[in-house]
Amino acid sequence: MVKESSSPEGALMAGQAWRLRCGEVEIAGDAERQIWPALHEPTMQQCWKTQFGVNESDEEFDWDVFKRICKSKPDWKKKCFAKHNARIGSVRTNLVRRKHSGDPTCPYCGDLETTDHIYQCKSTTMQAAYDINIAELRDHLRATTSKAITETILEICSATRNTGLQIRRRLGPDTQSDCTGT
Repeated sequence: MVKESSSPEGALMAGQAWRLRCGEVEIAGDAERQIWPALHEPTMQQCWKTQFGVNESDEEFDWDVFKRICKSKPDWKKKCFAKHNARIGSVRTNLVRRKHSGDPTCPYCGDLETTDHIYQCKSTTMQAAYDINIAELRDHLRATTSKAITETILEICSATRNTGLQIRRRLGPDTQSDCTGT
């Protein structure tokens, strides 16, 4: 076995994964990527169980489906949604707390901009954007899924926007989570 590198000189560059070859056959690729799930998956599952409110005895939650869905999204989207759900996303109140901004108010309506406010801002600009996007979503759902599913998804969107429904939020407002799913 020989340690090889993709660099022309044959030296391993910083940050490159080791590749083990026997002749022309690669017998081990990115070992870190292969080992990571075994080391971190149980901790991540426990974190997500807490986030989703799943009981230990609940057999209905299918981790294979969850992993397949997570793998279907680009990494930047997974990180963005995980930060949003953990209430640590880049809304103005968090930016002020991290000293990246001095103004915690919404630029459209003047209310305090929190994670939930992003969905509930009642300014005319945000209402127009919501109306356009919900119409596009409605058209897409009607073309691709059943009437019952379409109506349920649209009801959830409406309830989230109009009544402040917090979907599956199990952590307190001051609690931070490190459930990044990455």
